[in-house]
Amino acid sequence: MFDSFAEVRMMMIAGVPPGYETHDSEIVYEDAADPQVQLDFGIGHGCIDAESLGAVPPVREREVAEAFAVDENRDIFSICNSDYSAALAAIATRIADQLRPGCMPLCVADLDPGTSVLEPNCQVFEVDPGRRPGSRC
Repeated sequence: MFDSFAEVRMMMIAGVPPGYETHDSEIVYEDAADPQVQLDFGIGHGCIDAESLGAVPPVREREVAEAFAVDENRDIFSICNSDYSAALAAIATRIADQLRPGCMPLCVADLDPGTSVLEPNCQVFEVDPGRRPGSRC
């Protein structure tokens, strides 16, 4: 079924400075101070983590993610953060409205709306048109 409200999103955890997703920092594209990093990657690090490990800034990935951005959201989070839970929570929140039930296109009705407990009467059956009647597999 086609959903005209569905969004294409590209979200990533990449070599951007912490705070990039909230517009508190910007990516700096500059040559690396370390000649070997410059030779290996052609650019300096986009961020450096607490253990002094660096990550290359995204270039093409950033262009794609920003092309699919919704509102003012930046869907690129720093790989240099020591904890990804905030980034993963933000990603989950942003895609939550896009998730639809795979096999049940409608909501299940409550048999007794007068009570505070949901009392569904729901049975879902899968029908495989390629399966022979009476077969168990």
